[in-house]
Parts: sequence; structure tokens; C-alpha cells
Amino acid sequence: MAKAASDFKLLAWRVILVVAGAGLVWVAFRDASLAVMRNFAEQTGQATTSDPWVRVLAIRRIGEDGAPAAIEEGARDAARQALIERPLGPEAIWLLQPQQAGQSERDAAVLKLSERVSRRDLATQLGLARFEAEQQNLERSVAHIDRILRVAARGAGPLHANLALGLDNPELRTLLVPYKDRVWMKAVLAAAFGAGPKPESVAEFVKLARFPAEVLHDAKLDRLLRRLTATGNFTDAYDVARLAGYGGLNDPRDFGVSETTMDQRFAPLTWGLGNSDAVSASFPDNAGILAEVQPGKGDLLATRSTAYPTGAYRLEMDLVVEDAPAGIDVSWSMTCITPQGALRPVRQDQLIKGPPQRIAVDITIPANCLVQTWSIRASNLNNQLTASLQVRKIGLIKPV
Repeated sequence: MAKAASDFKLLAWRVILVVAGAGLVWVAFRDASLAVMRNFAEQTGQATTSDPWVRVLAIRRIGEDGAPAAIEEGARDAARQALIERPLGPEAIWLLQPQQAGQSERDAAVLKLSERVSRRDLATQLGLARFEAEQQNLERSVAHIDRILRVAARGAGPLHANLALGLDNPELRTLLVPYKDRVWMKAVLAAAFGAGPKPESVAEFVKLARFPAEVLHDAKLDRLLRRLTATGNFTDAYDVARLAGYGGLNDPRDFGVSETTMDQRFAPLTWGLGNSDAVSASFPDNAGILAEVQPGKGDLLATRSTAYPTGAYRLEMDLVVEDAPAGIDVSWSMTCITPQGALRPVRQDQLIKGPPQRIAVDITIPANCLVQTWSIRASNLNNQLTASLQVRKIGLIKPV
């Protein structure tokens, strides 16, 4: 069983390197490939190469006249001249790699020699990352990937995405922690927050590394929070949110309208405000939710997700409308998310106009309702005038 797990881990790591390296290999080998093509052109008499190291390659590999010793002597003379014209670079090591050794031995030797020339060569670092992974030296493999990501100005997107996918592997999560302050880590987090690895795996990595709040927000933390709450994983969602500066609680007493519960960076743990061509909501100066509702239109005003305990509750909302002679239709709903899926929403509509009004209704959260999605919608019944709606208070009271 242990061997099977190890083989699977190694296979997964190879897939990460092979797939992610595809874009980088093109960039890294571009110059060497062009050199080889120039060399081919020289052989066929189509052009004369100006690359000194390709001339060395041509002498060494295409010695039509003379014995092998003479060919090697000519290659050495050409190499000396090449060093005068241009410093030795990693691409020359790749072009001049010896042919007599076995493939794996040759590659390992060439990679290490190439790294001694330059640690900034992408092809070399990718090859070393693969080699160390095959030797099951994953810590060294990650170190080479780090060098790739610090050097690569482009083409690294696939590697970010595949590292994100690898976060389902606990060992990789641990190995990546020392690199949490790297510039490239933000791109890995952004890829992981959006899709790919299991959200609980990403949350474990975030908690293990304890990223600064600004890094989490720059990587769009709200996307991870939505994925966690959608699967009912509120414990991880709140743990991660607190690392990013959230001070709210998964408690009915924290259901209402406040600076904490209106912080849009933490939706859907907080109230996410609607922003469409029909309804535009805001939260100015802690004065409640203010919304402009366009004539004859309606849409979502606010929504949030909770994981409150089973039991009886009383929902209360205080509302005021302006410039709405026909009134605004306000509806609230609660949708229970069970292990089998979403249940039919509990919903109520009420016409709001004139003086301030209160919506008060008794509701029950059933035993199988692990997650509750709360929504408030507003519809302007007037087809000519824009109406204003203020939600001064929202409360969810659990009777003693």
C-alpha cells in the first residue's frame, strides 16, 4: 500500500512537471532550436551561420573529411574561437552534449553542467526538477521550480495552475510553505482559489502557510470562500477569513447589518450586495443598505450564506422607501442546502411604501439544513421613476 501511494505521488508530480513545462520549454529552447535550424541551413548550403557555437557543433557532428581525432581537434579550435566571440552559455551545453553516454546519464550530467554555467536557464531548471522528482527528491525539485518561476517572465501560467492542482497532495503543501513570500505564490493562490484543487485542500495550505491578509485578498479570497461555503465547509471558511482580517462569527447574533457583516471582501460569509442594471446597492456610513431600483425592474439586493443550528427563529427587517408612489416589492428567501441538494426556498413577498415598515416572520431551520442561503430582492413597480430603498435593520432572533 505504501509503495502504491509513493508511486501515485511520483506520477502526479511528473504530470505536474511535464504538463506545466510545455509552455516554458518552448520559451527556453527557442534560441537553441533556432541555432540548430541555422546549422541545418549551413549543412545544406542555404545560409552561413553566425553563431559560433553552432559552428563548433557543425565541426563536431558533421566531419565529412578527416579522422575522429582531427574532427575533435577542429572542434576544440572552433570552441576556443567561440569563447573569444561569445561567453559560454547553457544553450551551448545543450547543443554540445556528448553522445556516447546512456540517455539518462547523459541528461543528468548535461543538466548539472549547464546549471554550473547559469542557474537562470529555464530548460536546465525544468530538466533538473524532473530529474530530482524521478529520484524522489521532491524538496530539491521544488527548489528548481522556484528558480524557474523567479526567472520566467512569461509562459509560467501552466506551471502556476499545475502547482495549484498539486495542493491536494499534503506533502506538496508542506514543501511549498517556505516559498510563501515569493512573488509567484500569489499567482498559484489565485489559480487555486478559482478552481482545480479541493477547496478544503487549499484552505489547509492557507492555514499552514499563514499568508498575510493582503496576499489573500489580492488572490481574490472571496472565490475560495464561495467554494468552501457551497460545500458546507464553514469551519475552514471562517478560519481562512480570520487570517485575512475578518472578525465576524457564524452566529445568528452576527446576522444583521454592520461594518463587519457588510465587508464585501468576505462574501458570502457577509452580505454580498447586488450590483446590476436593475438594482445598485451600497453601504454608506454604517447607515444600513441603500439601494437604487430602476423603473420597472427588479433584482437581487443582498445575499449571504450561514450554517446556523437547527431550530426556530424570528426574521426581522426594517425598511424605508422613497420616490416610490407605487411602492417596492421586497421579497426575502431562505434556501436550505442539504447533503442531497437544495430544498425549495422558504419565501415571502411584501409591498413596501409610505412610512417605515417592518417585516417580521417566524421561520424554522430543519435538521437536514446544513447551509442556509439568504436572499433579499427588490422590484420597482413604477415604470417611470427610480426608487430608493433603505434596509435599516436585519435581525435573526432565536427565542430563549
